[in-house]
Amino acid sequence: MLLFAQAFWLPKSGNSEEEYEDAFWPRNLHLYKQRSDFRVGVADGATESSFSALWAKLLVRSYVDGQLLPQGFELSLKKLQHRWSSAISRRPLPWYAEDKVRAGAAAAFIGLHLQDENSSDEGGHWESIALGDCCLVQLRAEEIIERFPLAQASAFSNNPFLLSSNASACEGWPKHLKTKEGRWVPEDSFYLMSDAVAAWFMHEDESGRTPWQLLRDLGTSDGPVFTDFVEELRRTHEMRNDDVTIVRVYIES
Repeated sequence: MLLFAQAFWLPKSGNSEEEYEDAFWPRNLHLYKQRSDFRVGVADGATESSFSALWAKLLVRSYVDGQLLPQGFELSLKKLQHRWSSAISRRPLPWYAEDKVRAGAAAAFIGLHLQDENSSDEGGHWESIALGDCCLVQLRAEEIIERFPLAQASAFSNNPFLLSSNASACEGWPKHLKTKEGRWVPEDSFYLMSDAVAAWFMHEDESGRTPWQLLRDLGTSDGPVFTDFVEELRRTHEMRNDDVTIVRVYIES
């Protein structure tokens, strides 16, 4: 399969790029690539927790490396929790940050795995894994054919279950871990989105508009500038002020 994948990201309004707490992987996506197997992940670090950006990065990199998968998820999660704790313990911290660090970091997470079946005319298979409110949308011929794991704007809340770097804080994660699989054909598109932009997308779709057309045209000569696009939605309160991440994957015919 010949695919084109591109990431768009922006920190909260008023924050610097260094304060961006989402993550995506691989980082170098703005390329056409001939692949038979492709993984990409997006994670949304919770602002209320400490060092959530590091935790988000560990999650997406582990998934793309083939480790944080439904099979063996518990063991991979424990290893990542240990890695996060070890990395933080090596940093000098002020006394007032120690309690928050002990509480751990938290993040929503979604991954997409595309596989080619050696027939570009027939397409192939995809699988997704999610925990929290990062979302995936699959489009075919200007029609949404899959929304995962949330399917409507009203499903978003202020307290989704998040994956934590603290083992005791994410007890019960198996019942929140969602998986999905399906088929892709040439010219399908996939969008992986952090929660703020995903909630906007669902609301726009439910209102009879076509938000995928705006996302499809981002970064093109005729399309909106990503920063301007997000800042205008924030200004008009159509999108809440949060870190924003979109990964767009298009499978060429």
